Amino acid sequence: MTASEKIAAARANATGKRLVGCFRVPGAIMEGRANMAHAHTDIDWLACELIEQIPGKGSGRPIVRGTRILPDAIVNCYDAGETLEEIHEDYPGLTTSQIQRLIEFAHAMRRQPVS
Repeated sequence: MTASEKIAAARANATGKRLVGCFRVPGAIMEGRANMAHAHTDIDWLACELIEQIPGKGSGRPIVRGTRILPDAIVNCYDAGETLEEIHEDYPGLTTSQIQRLIEFAHAMRRQPVS
């Protein structure tokens, strides 16, 4: 069992649910755990005031300022059907207003034509 599987198992024992990617699935088996944080997007995250990019932190990818949280992970969870409150439970280091802003920014950027 990998370290991430041990952590997920410990969380499952505490909540009665297993986590698969950003989905909460009662009794789900932790095989081939989806990693939604690595999904590719064409969003220019650096245009968002909540995002920073620091070489060596988060492998140089855009992250939420002052954290190691990938903004794509937040948006992917929301797009997969999680509520703001559920996302906040998974990312307590962010406020619900920050989560809402990241989602709004991503959705607005997706609607803009690529130039």
